[in-house]
Amino acid sequence: MLNPELSIISACIIDNSIINSLIQKNLYAEMMGNYRHFWQAIVDKYSKGEEVDIVWAGEYAKNHNLVDRFSEAIASLVTPQDAYSSLAVLKERKLKVELLNIANAIRNHQDNPYILLETIKNKISLLEEKEETKTDVCAEVEKIYTNCQEIKIKTGFPRLDWIIKGITPQLIIVAGLSTHGKSLFSQNVAYTLAKNNFPVCYISPEMSVAQMYMRWAIMESEVNPVVRKLDISEKQLYFNALEKVKQYSVSILPTASYVEARLEVMKKKAILYIIDYLQLFYTDDSTHKTEYQRLDYIAKDLLTLSQMCEVCIIAVSQLNRGAIDEMRKERLKGSSQLEQSADTIILLHNPYEALALEEKEEYRRKYGDSTINLGVEKNRIYALTGFIKLHFNRKTLKIKELTEEVEQ
Repeated sequence: MLNPELSIISACIIDNSIINSLIQKNLYAEMMGNYRHFWQAIVDKYSKGEEVDIVWAGEYAKNHNLVDRFSEAIASLVTPQDAYSSLAVLKERKLKVELLNIANAIRNHQDNPYILLETIKNKISLLEEKEETKTDVCAEVEKIYTNCQEIKIKTGFPRLDWIIKGITPQLIIVAGLSTHGKSLFSQNVAYTLAKNNFPVCYISPEMSVAQMYMRWAIMESEVNPVVRKLDISEKQLYFNALEKVKQYSVSILPTASYVEARLEVMKKKAILYIIDYLQLFYTDDSTHKTEYQRLDYIAKDLLTLSQMCEVCIIAVSQLNRGAIDEMRKERLKGSSQLEQSADTIILLHNPYEALALEEKEEYRRKYGDSTINLGVEKNRIYALTGFIKLHFNRKTLKIKELTEEVEQ
């Protein structure tokens, strides 16, 4: 059976009139693979008004070591319809190659996938004139863009969702130095899920139910009674938001007992469980005499729980001080098992908070104090890592991915 390239060449030699038709239907030389130079020679000869006959074609094939395949092509009874069918095959092949290139570009480009996707969509419009094919290809790109998996539960951070594919059953370690935003980041994720009717459980000895509702009411209303006195309309806005967030699907367990935390996860009443933070939790096992032994056990067990209960567990962890300006998963405090057990490791670093007191004022004047650097340092499931800049609004307690539109 002839390959599509030879079918086209053979048909054109038999009937020169279809050459112009194929050109009009956007048959380009690069689509002809190893026969692209042969096709270009045919087009050039036809454009000069010269006949593309079997004698000329045979001589060209001989000079380019294509005699055997060319003889096979001429011996076949190829019709114009065969040529048009072959053209359709080549177009589909070209689209698949383009799509593969797009997929590789998306996988390798982690800084700003949204700009890349827009570029790709613009490029797709040039690939094929048939409207239904363009639609199909766009849909396929969207599918590849989410790694062939729909992001059903979003964190509220689009680029992070692109890397980790949203909230899925896994163990995520969110780590950072003290005051660098790890707890508030986790609370922002919890707020996004609860607001979208996904049940969340927050387990922390440092967070009461009232405190959580207050923080979420501030996020919901975007007015903060802690930073300044509110006027009457702002108070109304805040208290309305407070009543609203109390209806969200969230449970708060204020405990430092890992046994209690474990039992809560085993109930499987939530999609997401947040444990804040690991170094505060104790076990009832007398063999866990050191922090290393305790965290080693907890880390292994949390991974097992996430798999067995099919839930996402975000475990907040402290980082060892080490070099202040470094974000490295090896600095997870207390146990290397945290790094080994985690499916995903997210490190947070606030450059302002890392400075000495005497350096902060000058840094705030130059750069502000609201930027948090997020690094996905490990991603066992989807194999993508990346760096994202976040903006922390101290008034609303909201953390968002940093864009030009974010108010500094």
